[in-house]
Amino acid sequence: MPHLVFRGATLKLLGVLVVLLLVAAIVLTVFLTQQHPQGTGQPEVPAASGLLSVQGTRLIDAQGHTVLLRGAQIASPFNFLSGWQAKTDTAQWLNPKTFQAMRSWHMNALRLPLSGWYYQEPRFLPTLDTVVQQANQAGLYVVLALFDNAKSGSPYGQGADVPKAENVTFWKFMAAHFAHSPMVLFDLLNEPTNLTPQNYLTGGGTVTGSRGKVARIIGLQPLVDAIRSVGARQIIIAPASIPAQYPNVRIHDPNVLYTAHVYSSIADYNPAVWDRDWGSLLGHYPLYYGEWAVLPNSLVPKQCEPYTPTNATTLTKAFLDYMEQHQISWTAWQFRPYYLVQDITSYTPTTFEGDWKPCDTQSHAGMGLVVKQYLAEHAANVVSTNPIP
Repeated sequence: MPHLVFRGATLKLLGVLVVLLLVAAIVLTVFLTQQHPQGTGQPEVPAASGLLSVQGTRLIDAQGHTVLLRGAQIASPFNFLSGWQAKTDTAQWLNPKTFQAMRSWHMNALRLPLSGWYYQEPRFLPTLDTVVQQANQAGLYVVLALFDNAKSGSPYGQGADVPKAENVTFWKFMAAHFAHSPMVLFDLLNEPTNLTPQNYLTGGGTVTGSRGKVARIIGLQPLVDAIRSVGARQIIIAPASIPAQYPNVRIHDPNVLYTAHVYSSIADYNPAVWDRDWGSLLGHYPLYYGEWAVLPNSLVPKQCEPYTPTNATTLTKAFLDYMEQHQISWTAWQFRPYYLVQDITSYTPTTFEGDWKPCDTQSHAGMGLVVKQYLAEHAANVVSTNPIP
């Protein structure tokens, strides 16, 4: 009998050891998978992040949480041909320190302008991959925005910022590359011109750029179809101007975010004016101000003339309240001196304090402090899958 008892105890002990070994093997496998994920050639993103999608008037993440984009644009040699040709380092503005500063302001989005003309140069995509990866790792969604104008290298020159065949090629290339990057969004075409209710979707007509080159308008739907044709499922951002006024004009895709840019009309201090810009889209689709700012130091007179040291803070807060009330996503213009920040070392926010004159381009006045404080006060309303470091 003692022999049998000893034998039974031994078998039980062996059984426990087998279970422990199996558990250890599972834990080791999970650890190694996290440390060495399967390579896809795409920028890695935080494991907790998920693909955004549209549900009614909201953006939702993979867990079903409502996500409001709150962030800023940063222009760079990615969209300025002169800077690219001069080999200006994009890391001067686009780097982990900047992205951490944005997150410390409770931002969760970066709008990143890209040229549609020199993106296939050998150093463009590797540099872009680094920026997107760094921004994603800091907890920022990245809005890749196509710029197609003279400054971005368009051979058409000025006046031909229309959806054209070359844009289809751009989006197939970019969407295929970032198809497995869930924290990326695609902004179809920055501030297109010459769009009408008749050609907004499927095109029609031509325009002649300042260099005499003729562009055929193909409409925005082919750009959407190009993105989807390579398997990319991310949010697509489309101009709101025509759909806002014509309810029968809609992008044919379930995951569309409509966008507008606003500067001078912020001074109207009137929600009815801002509502009118969204028209039939308001209350039916998710909306996004891709660019907005109170700019006392703008180079464009109508963007700066309405603002004074007395009214600038009040007008900025009123517009922030409007966007919060309507749950409109936004990226402000821009996280560079002297707009939202005074420098790119301490990232001290600009202020409306002191004496300055409207349209003084040397002024360091700006809405940075107002925006930073507002974001801190409303941080609970902005869902992000990544905590602020």
